[in-house]
Amino acid sequence: MAVVPRKRKNRMVYGVVTSWSGGDHWELVGPNRREAELLDKQRKREVKAGTFRPGELTDVASVKAFADRWLELRDNRSAENDRALVKRHVLSVEWFASLKMGEVRPRHVIKLIEEMSRGTLSAKSVSNVMGIIRVMFRDAVIQDVLTTSPYIVPHGTLKRSGVKRKPYDADEVRALIGPAVGEKERIWNTLAFYTGARCGEICGLRWSDWDEKPVPLGSLSIERQYEGQVLKTERPRVTPVHPELAEALAAWRERWSFHFLHRPGPSDLIVPRLMPGCDPEPMTKNAAYKAWVRACSAAKVTNRSIHSSRHTFITFARRGGADPKIVELVTHNPKGTIIDRYTTRDWAELCSAVLAVRYDLNDGPVDASSLNHSNSGSRAWTRTSESSETSRETEASGETGNNESPGNPELGRDSDARLDACPTDDDPEAFEWASTLAEHAERARVAEVFWGSNATGEVLA
Repeated sequence: MAVVPRKRKNRMVYGVVTSWSGGDHWELVGPNRREAELLDKQRKREVKAGTFRPGELTDVASVKAFADRWLELRDNRSAENDRALVKRHVLSVEWFASLKMGEVRPRHVIKLIEEMSRGTLSAKSVSNVMGIIRVMFRDAVIQDVLTTSPYIVPHGTLKRSGVKRKPYDADEVRALIGPAVGEKERIWNTLAFYTGARCGEICGLRWSDWDEKPVPLGSLSIERQYEGQVLKTERPRVTPVHPELAEALAAWRERWSFHFLHRPGPSDLIVPRLMPGCDPEPMTKNAAYKAWVRACSAAKVTNRSIHSSRHTFITFARRGGADPKIVELVTHNPKGTIIDRYTTRDWAELCSAVLAVRYDLNDGPVDASSLNHSNSGSRAWTRTSESSETSRETEASGETGNNESPGNPELGRDSDARLDACPTDDDPEAFEWASTLAEHAERARVAEVFWGSNATGEVLA
């Protein structure tokens, strides 16, 4: 065991050779001979005590060397993003990356935070990056590389609060789901504003996730995100389908084949990505963002971020009188409980929250305060808009000329029979959903209006 000098082009460097298990283990220290001598003494003590572990990183390894090995072994869902953030914002800081793991102190961590905060990163981004570094030092303690973590910072050093997202107003929402926006972008935006789902969750939706059978509203099963990945919270949920969204989905299902050249099957994505000369594929985060920017440009709406559509849904639901706890079940599912969409009371509560969302100022608002509570505790909902009366008058006068819905045949000729057969208020478990079903049927019959009154099969821009 000895300190060995090596002459490089412009300087002398020193390394330590440790004899162990019939072989020699070489470690390069650097240009400081004193550090090499200290390491040599440490290695002798470790060999004598039987604690020498060649090939494993120790506290004399640099932050960069340990971070590279640690990041390489990461297998969490965000591992690729973690590697990019650490290499771009931490390992690029030479004075910190060159420190030995055993030399890092809390003052070094605080200095790194201050330097990043003075740069172009937002407070939230700095917090995200340092969160990864905190985990790295924690793992270093677990691996016996360090005895204690140097990641100790005073309260308030990291601030996640940035600019609060502002929701889109009703005019902006109508513009983003209006005829000025392309078909694919329009249905994507409609899903965002009427479900409050995250960007990745919308990109992962398939036609099999849409169930039209539950009443009073159909359902969407949110079980995956980009390219089939598990959800961010790893807790699937079921969300009711707003009548406006149901109408849009029915119309898009008829138009889907004009874009992708075959009828949509259960396993097909609702809004896939189509590249020239390729089969439809899942939308990526980047592709979804670019589509959103195009939609905002076409609608002449200021882009406040895709995630603001989620805030918009929550804001309008609460503005319409929805219970905040029920809205949270629709958008977050914090407890991981899957609501049975065929259970009267639980499903009715979710439906009441979704029906509180109204972006059309010309229609009457949802009367969320008119929820009736029967002796059994079931909850019913009533929609207070003149469109229900209009749809019934239209059906009575026979002006539509055809009782079959092009978007949803089940709401066509059989709708009157279904309304006659639906339960009444005499049944304590019943819903007062007849008026809304009639309105839904009428809206489905004129679904072409959603796509610019084009029923000829011509692909719209």
